[in-house]
Amino acid sequence: MKWIFIFLICFTFSSGCTSSRKALLYNEYAFYLVKTEHYKEALFYLLKADAKEEDYRIKNNIALCYEALGDHEKADAYYREGMGLKKTKTLKDNYEKFKQDHP
Repeated sequence: MKWIFIFLICFTFSSGCTSSRKALLYNEYAFYLVKTEHYKEALFYLLKADAKEEDYRIKNNIALCYEALGDHEKADAYYREGMGLKKTKTLKDNYEKFKQDHP
């Protein structure tokens, strides 16, 4: 799975992919890494994505990584930034759970 994704990223980048599309590809790959609990590696790609595109999904995933890595201050900041862009049920639920777990 990882190699297929890397191939797709390389192909997409070499074919003139837009900055926005690159950000979404980084986010998709990072989401896979989060699901497999590779938080530091996921954070690397998510921060690259965040530099290219302001997107609530990217902010949410960054917050999840920081939360899992124990950096609650940064997690809180990214949850808030994400909700400032778009308040979705998932983002609100994640933030509420975060606040309950880390008052």
